[in-house]
Amino acid sequence: MMAEEGFVKGDRTKKVAVIAVHGISDQKPYESARAIADLLLTQADPAQSTYAPFSEQFIRVKVARVEAQQQVNIEMVEGWNHPISKFLDGVLPRKWAEVFYRLWDSADERGPFMRRLLTGKPADRKDPLTQPDYLFIRDQIDEYQKKSVYDSICLEGYRIDAHQTSPEKSPTQVHIYEMYWADLSRLGSGFVRIFGELYQLLFHLGSLGRQSVDLLRAEHQEVQKHPAFGNWLNIWAWYGATEALAARILSLFLPILNLCLLVVALLSLPGNIPEPYAGSVATVSTGILLTVCVGHRLLHSNKTAFWPWLLLPFFSGIAAALSIEGLVTGKFDTGFAFGSYRWLAIEWAVLLGAVIWYALVKPYSRHRPGADVFAIAIGIPLGLATFGLICTAANSHLGITFASLRAIEVIYLLLMGGWMVFLLLYFSTLAIAGLAIASIAQNGDSARTLARRAAWTARFALAFPALLFSFLTLSLWTALARLSKSFVPDEAFYKPLWFFRAIQPVFKPFDFAHDLTVFSGSGLASIVILATVLALILFLWVLVPAILTEIFPPETKDPDNLFSQGLGNWLNNGFRLILGPGDWIISWVIPFLFFAGTIDGIFLLSGQKTSVLVMLLPWLKPIAGSTETLLTWVAAFLTASATSLIAFGGRLNQLSLGLRGAIDAVLDVDNYLRLHPRDDNPSARIYARYTSLLRYLCRQTAPDGEPYDALIVVAHSQGSVISADLLRFLAIDPDPELKRLSESKRIYLFTMGSPLRQLYSYAFPHLYRWAIQEPASAETILDLGPQVNPRPETLLGVRAWVNSFRSGDYVGRHIWRSDRAAQQWFRVDARNTPNFISVDRTQTRREFCLGPGAHTHYWDKYAPEVAREIDRLIRES
Repeated sequence: MMAEEGFVKGDRTKKVAVIAVHGISDQKPYESARAIADLLLTQADPAQSTYAPFSEQFIRVKVARVEAQQQVNIEMVEGWNHPISKFLDGVLPRKWAEVFYRLWDSADERGPFMRRLLTGKPADRKDPLTQPDYLFIRDQIDEYQKKSVYDSICLEGYRIDAHQTSPEKSPTQVHIYEMYWADLSRLGSGFVRIFGELYQLLFHLGSLGRQSVDLLRAEHQEVQKHPAFGNWLNIWAWYGATEALAARILSLFLPILNLCLLVVALLSLPGNIPEPYAGSVATVSTGILLTVCVGHRLLHSNKTAFWPWLLLPFFSGIAAALSIEGLVTGKFDTGFAFGSYRWLAIEWAVLLGAVIWYALVKPYSRHRPGADVFAIAIGIPLGLATFGLICTAANSHLGITFASLRAIEVIYLLLMGGWMVFLLLYFSTLAIAGLAIASIAQNGDSARTLARRAAWTARFALAFPALLFSFLTLSLWTALARLSKSFVPDEAFYKPLWFFRAIQPVFKPFDFAHDLTVFSGSGLASIVILATVLALILFLWVLVPAILTEIFPPETKDPDNLFSQGLGNWLNNGFRLILGPGDWIISWVIPFLFFAGTIDGIFLLSGQKTSVLVMLLPWLKPIAGSTETLLTWVAAFLTASATSLIAFGGRLNQLSLGLRGAIDAVLDVDNYLRLHPRDDNPSARIYARYTSLLRYLCRQTAPDGEPYDALIVVAHSQGSVISADLLRFLAIDPDPELKRLSESKRIYLFTMGSPLRQLYSYAFPHLYRWAIQEPASAETILDLGPQVNPRPETLLGVRAWVNSFRSGDYVGRHIWRSDRAAQQWFRVDARNTPNFISVDRTQTRREFCLGPGAHTHYWDKYAPEVAREIDRLIRES
C-alpha cells in the first residue's frame, strides 16, 4: 500500500484499528469487539481475504473529560424574554415580580450556551460554533470534571490479502477495540430505582419538548415581533412561555404535590402504637432524633477536637426527652398536655419530610433544576397548614387520622387545580403552535416541515408523560388506599369538608380514601385507557412483522427481494399510520378525554351522584362503571395482600423487572439527551470515555508501539449517534491530544441501523439538522446527488461514511436515500453488490440495504455483507 497522508508514512507492516460501538440492545462488555472478530473470521469473502485467529489483550485507559478549546462568540442579552414577565411587571409590585423571576429562573433546565443562543445575538449565524448541536454538547461536557479508568479489550489479528503476489509483503495487522457505554446509561435493579428512573424519564420528556420549541423560536424569533410591544405580540415568545410553564407544572408542581400527599397520607401510622406506650415512644424517639441531629452537626462543624463536646448530643437528647415527657403528658402540672399522639404525628411528619427531601427531592433536583426550590415553596405552606390541623385535632389515633384526611382534601384540591391548569396550557400550546407555523408560510416548505416536526415533539413530550404519569400515580394511590384499611381506625366516621358532602355526610376513613382515588379518575378513566390501548395496538400492528424477524431471522434467499420490499413498505406506511391516527389519538383525543374526565372528576368529588358525562351520553354508563373495577384490579395486582407492605414491594419488584428491558432502551436515548446533572450527566461520561480511547490510539497506538495507518469506527444503532455527534464536535473543536487523528485522512465511519434520520432528525430537527442530507434527486438510487450537503470529511472529519440497514429496522434505516427511490429495499449480496449500493459522486457516502430484518442481527452470521464491508474498508485503508 502506498504511503499517504495519515497516521504514519513509510514502508512497513500496515496496522488498522477498528472500534466497535454497540447500540441500545442488551450488550455485555466485550461482545461487540468479539462479534466483529467472529464476522471477519467466518463471513469475510475468501476470494478477497482471510484472517488469522485473533488473540485477546485487556487494556486499561485513563479517562479524562473532553476539553473544549473554542470561544463561543454570542453576545449576551440581559433581561427576561417571555411575555409572562412583561405581564407581571405591569400587574404586580416589582418585589413580587422579582420573586417570580427567581423562582422561574431556578427551574430553567437549559444550559448557559443554549441560553446564549436563545437570548443572545450570534455574530455569525453560519459559524459552526453557534450551531445548536455544538452548543448542546458544549453544555453537556463543560462542567464535567471527574476522572476514572476504562477497562476495554483489544483483539489482535492479521488480514491476508487473497491477491497478494509479493512474498515479502507483510499481512495487515488488525486490532479491534470496544467502546462500551451501556454501563454509563443503564438501570439498577429493584422497584425504587427502576420506577424512580421511569418517573424521571417522564418528567424529562417535557424538557426535550421545550428545547424543540426554543430552537424553533431561535430560528423565527423576529417573526411578528412588533417594535413597540416586543414579546407582547410575538407569537413565538408566547409559544415558548406556555410550553415551558406546562412542562414545569408537569415536572415540578404535580410531582411535589404528590410527595406532600404521601407525607400526610402516612400521617396516622404512628397512631397504631398502643396508648400505654405512646408517651414513652414519643419521648424516646425525640431524644434519639435530637441526639443524632446534634451529633451530625458537631461532626460536620469540626467541634470534636475537645472531647467533652462529644457528650453534648446525649445531654441535649435527654433534656429534650424530659421536656417532651412533660409536654405530652402534663406531668409538670402546667395545666396543659399537648398529647403524645399529636407529638408522634409531628415527629413522623418531620421524619417523612426529611427522608423524602434527602432521598427523592435532592437527587431529583440534580436532574431537574428547581425541584428543591419548588419543594420548599410548596412544602412550607402545606407543612404549616398540616401542623395547624394536628394541633387542633383530638389527641388520639382517630383525631390524627381525621387531621390527615383534612390535609389530603386540601392537597387533592391543589392537584385537581394543577391538572386543570396543565391541560388548559396544553391546549393553548396546540393553538399557538398552529398560529406560529402559519406565520412562517412565506419561509417555504422546508421551514414549515421543520416547524411541524418540532411542534410534534413538543406536544408528544407533554401528552405522553402526562397520560402515563397520571395512570401510574393513580394506580399507586389506589393500592395505598387499599393497604390503608389495616392501619386506620374503622370504628368512627369522618365528615368531609368539601368532597362528597352532597351524597353522603360521613364516611369511614378507609371508604373515604378509597372513593377519593376512584372518583378522582372519573368515569372516563376507562375510556382513556381504551383509547391508549387502541394506540398501542396500532403501534404493535406496525412493528410485529419486523419484531418477528428478530425472533425468526429470514432466510438469505429472497427471490426478487419481495419480502425485503414488502417489509420496508409496510414499515414506511406504518410510520404514517403512527404519525397520523396514532398521533391524533395520543396528542388530541386522549388529552381531550383527560380534560373532560378531570372536569367530570371534580363534579363527582363535589358530590354529584352520577357522572355528568354519563347523564349527557347515557351509552357511556357501562364503560364509566368499570373505572372502579379496573383500579381495584390494578391495586390488587400491586399489593398482593391488603395487610402486607412486604408483599406490596415484592409485586412491584416483579413488575419492574418485566419493564426493565423496555425502560432500558428508552432510557439510553433519554439519558443521552440529558443535560443535568451537568457535572456528571451520562453523555459527558460517554464522550469522556470515547475520547480517552481515541487519545489512547493516538498516543500509545498499537500494543507494540507502532502507530496505526487507519481507524475504522463500526457503530450500531445508538452507538452510531454517539460516534457521529462526537466526531462532529471534534471536527468543529479539535482536541490537541487528537492532532494525529484530526490531521489524518484515513478515518472511516461505518454505521448500522442508525436512527439519525428516522428518529433524531425527525424528533429534534433543529438539533440534528446536519443529519438531514437529502439527495438531489428522488428518482435515482445510484447517485446521491452533487455536493448540496457537506461532505463527511467536512461534517465529521472522516474520509468516508458508510451506512447499512435492514428494510424493517424500526429504529434506524437509510440516511441519504430518498423514501421514494425505486429499489430502496433491494438486498445487496455478493452477486449484485454494484447494482444496489448508493454512492455519491465523490465516493464519500455509501449506503446499502441488508435485506429483510429488524434492529438486531447486524453482528452475526445473518449479515455476511457487514463482514465484507468491514473487510473492504480495511483493504481500502
